[in-house]
Amino acid sequence: MIVSLKFFTFCFLTLFEVYLDDLKSDSITGLSLNFFHHIFACIVFFPFLHGFYKLHLCLVLLTIVNWSLCKNCILSEIVNNYCNTPGRKFQNYHYFITNAYPINVSTKNQMISLLTILILFSTYKIIHY
Repeated sequence: MIVSLKFFTFCFLTLFEVYLDDLKSDSITGLSLNFFHHIFACIVFFPFLHGFYKLHLCLVLLTIVNWSLCKNCILSEIVNNYCNTPGRKFQNYHYFITNAYPINVSTKNQMISLLTILILFSTYKIIHY
């Protein structure tokens, strides 16, 4: 796929995810952090659109460490703190898909399974480039 088309697709998916998120807040800082959180999530879940596989691998590992050490995602907690929305779930594509098609597996286990697949994908790409 052409680099500019990949970049456009990545930007579109990120902006569409932000559009779907129903976060309401008067805090510009909170909304900006939420936007950054959506960018981060799209980098993690769409590595084939940006091609930065080493960065992707680092971010996925950091995400797994964060979820292993903390009860919730630290970025979600920071956004919720600034926007005064305690306990609010981050609304990304994973959130919308699992709400539309619920399965009887914890969210944490779903995410770790998905991230494991993404780690294998990025590792394969790093080795074969």
